[in-house]
Amino acid sequence: MTGQNIIDKFYDLVDDDGTTADRSLELLNTAYDALMTERLWNFLRKEDSSIVLTGSTLSYNLPADFMYPVKVFRFNASNDAFTPMGIVPFNERMRVHKRSGIVYFDLAQAKLMLSATPSNQNISGEMAFLLYQYQPAQLTVATSPVFNRAFHSVVAYEMAKIFWYMDQQEKDRSFNREMQAEYDELKKKMIQWDSHLEFGINPTIHSIDDSWVPGELMAGGISSPWY
Repeated sequence: MTGQNIIDKFYDLVDDDGTTADRSLELLNTAYDALMTERLWNFLRKEDSSIVLTGSTLSYNLPADFMYPVKVFRFNASNDAFTPMGIVPFNERMRVHKRSGIVYFDLAQAKLMLSATPSNQNISGEMAFLLYQYQPAQLTVATSPVFNRAFHSVVAYEMAKIFWYMDQQEKDRSFNREMQAEYDELKKKMIQWDSHLEFGINPTIHSIDDSWVPGELMAGGISSPWY
């Protein structure tokens, strides 16, 4: 489905085609962004290998589409080996000051940070491989969501939910109980599909391991062996 197809479905769901084109596109992307950021989706995982660890440099630019970290490795070309690096939350960075093999993310500055210089770690010249969840570009009326087409309609349902909260139309017209059930079922199937991308076709697996996520990205935080 294109952005326009999703908007048209949204009109059908809320029984209202009086919303302006600009307002509809705004709702479309508000819904799309909410959906793309609410979970650690496997289909949004991406790799960046543009960083070369150099001398006394501690900070490195993150990709422009960076959203959530997944894992960080350093690569030594001389022995063709990858070594995982530990990730700590930003607010715990002082505990690991000058410790080797550890990174954190300064999201306000859009930087990947090392706790110790590459020279002091004897890794200068190695590459950093950053695995991360990217933020897809916003939709236009001619483009489509980046996930499988079977679940594109979920964006229209998300739009309908936001529309009711923003515009306070009569709920039975804009987002009723039946619509909620349809939304919940479609969302559940989308999550199962996403989980199967990484874990194969085992239908008993419905979630991913979020244990690597820095504490500020998870309610309640996590424990980490790195600090």
